[in-house]
Amino acid sequence: MESSHLPIIDDIVSFYGKLTVQNYNNKRILLQRLINHQSNYLSTNLINLKRRINASGSTIIRDTLDKLQFYIKEYSELKEDLQKSFTIFVVGMGKYGKSTLINSLVGGRVAEMDVLPKTWKIDVFYGNDCNENVIVKYVDGSKDTFKKQVAINLIKEEEEKRAESEKQIDKEYKNKSTHLSSLVEKEELKLFLNTRMLYKSKITEVKWPCKKNDFLSKFEIVDTPGLWQEYGDEKTKQDLRSYYHKADGVLWMLDATKITSNKSNELLTELESAIEKVGTQNNNMIGVLNRIDLISSSSTNNIEIVLKEAEKIFGSYFREIIPFSAKKALIGLESNDQEMIKSSYFPDLIKSINNNFYNNAASLQCNSKQHGIIGYNMSIKDEIEKYLLRLNNDDKERIKLINELDNQSMSLLKSEKSKLSTILKNYQKRVQNNIENKADRLFDFEENQKTQVENYIKNDIFMQKSLEKELYEYEEKFKNIVQSFHENMARASKFSEFKYIDKIYHNLIQSNMFQHSSSIDQQRISTSNATVTVGIGSIIALGLMFGPIGAIAMGVLSMFGFVKWIVKQFKLPGVINDLNGHLVKTVNEVERKIIDNIDNSVRQVIVSINNIRENSFTDIHFNSKYLYDFKNDFENMTNECSKPIPNIQISDLINGRINYDRIISNR
Repeated sequence: MESSHLPIIDDIVSFYGKLTVQNYNNKRILLQRLINHQSNYLSTNLINLKRRINASGSTIIRDTLDKLQFYIKEYSELKEDLQKSFTIFVVGMGKYGKSTLINSLVGGRVAEMDVLPKTWKIDVFYGNDCNENVIVKYVDGSKDTFKKQVAINLIKEEEEKRAESEKQIDKEYKNKSTHLSSLVEKEELKLFLNTRMLYKSKITEVKWPCKKNDFLSKFEIVDTPGLWQEYGDEKTKQDLRSYYHKADGVLWMLDATKITSNKSNELLTELESAIEKVGTQNNNMIGVLNRIDLISSSSTNNIEIVLKEAEKIFGSYFREIIPFSAKKALIGLESNDQEMIKSSYFPDLIKSINNNFYNNAASLQCNSKQHGIIGYNMSIKDEIEKYLLRLNNDDKERIKLINELDNQSMSLLKSEKSKLSTILKNYQKRVQNNIENKADRLFDFEENQKTQVENYIKNDIFMQKSLEKELYEYEEKFKNIVQSFHENMARASKFSEFKYIDKIYHNLIQSNMFQHSSSIDQQRISTSNATVTVGIGSIIALGLMFGPIGAIAMGVLSMFGFVKWIVKQFKLPGVINDLNGHLVKTVNEVERKIIDNIDNSVRQVIVSINNIRENSFTDIHFNSKYLYDFKNDFENMTNECSKPIPNIQISDLINGRINYDRIISNR
């Protein structure tokens, strides 16, 4: 007899089922709203940041903002992915049979086998019996469609361009690295060459239509480069790893032979390292224990033992681990050998995919997109954190350089003024001695010898030529010191994307072989010498060196109507006093004029160094006056990306009234 409570249980089960379906539908809507909210918020901040950067420079921050733009674009596409077919990624380390597995699932040889995967694009295979056009997606989000052979030729051309650029990089590195002594310099050279010379295809994804089969009617399958690979440039590495956030389900290839050869730790390390590089782990992975056909069937090394060992090691990472032989599966499917297909465990893999992925598609898609949001948020925060680290270090260096310039320029001025003062004081002492010992000879000249008197005062007493020579020598030394000061400060004050390459191997940047212009606008921040002078020539030309000596000469000559020895006796002290007064006035005037010129020359150098420092800072970052605004915008973006993913409460579902905006704003 049936229990009376069974109908109630059926009602509860039915209600729970409807509630579960409704929950996933509501969660999709919530995630779509969240993606809209965050992408709009982040895009607005990004626009504000881009408005403030130098249109022709700002190399480092422009690269950072381009990466953020890429993540925001990919982030927005998660919303579209919620409406698409369930996407399965096939991940493999090296030649683990990844392409052979894809070909088995698709039912044809669509993925290249026995070659290392391409490192710059994603291949997506989907079922389509009506359209043979290949869809090519570019880094900016735009798409083109091509006939299959045209697409194949296009990909081949892109591969050849990249391969040729890699060859040129290797050649250039071998040539230039011989001039470098430290490992740090060589690593930077490698990064510099990859940044400047590596061909970067604009193609990011290629969608290949395939004849529909049972698998392709439910899923799209993605052939990806390995997470473990070290690509030629950082951007390609990040772009590819960020793509993994789109995976609804993952088939993770493991090598069964490594477990039997006691290399399971190597497999585990690869797995953990790859997951760490992606930045997030989702409960959407099936482990595919490939090359199982190579395992001995002896009692000590049979398949069951290997499978149990794999589950023991990797069980926490995968929903299920399936033994598999990709090679036997493909051969069996192509020859319709059912026995071989069965022995390859292909039916077991299909069953696992259906049970773990297809039957839980709604749940897994929502969870995968939620993890995708988390993953992109982490990528955005990491990018901002990495940039801010560089920005803060450079800003500290900028402030340090400002203080150093102030201190060293003051020290330079003090030193040069002290040298000038010493020269003039020593000169003054010599002239004072001449006045004391030679002034009396002025009374030996005749009344009509005014020119001779003036020359005697200038050359014998005031030693004009000697002072001019000393000051010219001082000017030349000053020029050399200030020019050296300018060059050293300019070199130290110039910010550059590549510390060693820009400063030590400047000729590399000027080379025409690079795709991009130099990271530094050389004309804007030239370290050529500033105009340096103390103006000795102009002082002499303007008659400022000794002024109106003729007046003193005339004063002496006007006394010659009297007996000379009487004049000398009574008037000599006054002449000496006039000469000493003229000396003091001349020295003070010359010193003031030269100091003015010294100050002006050093001031020009300071202006030049300030321009070099600030312009070069702008060329890799932005105008330093926007520091607070940039940091504030970055902080806002980081805070937004740090907020938790909201959940819909059961009470909201039961009430049937869900305020999505409230849920998002209350995070």
